[in-house]
Amino acid sequence: MRWMYHIGRYMRLLAKSFRKPEKFSVFKDLLVTELESIGLQSVG
Repeated sequence: MRWMYHIGRYMRLLAKSFRKPEKFSVFKDLLVTELESIGLQSVG
């Protein structure tokens, strides 16, 4: 039954990961920064 405990913890982690961010403006700024860094790193 211990495996059910770990599956439950994993489900809670997924739910926490995909919920709406509290401050969308901060999320947007970080997202743009990350996308820029990924794009620039792929160029050179």
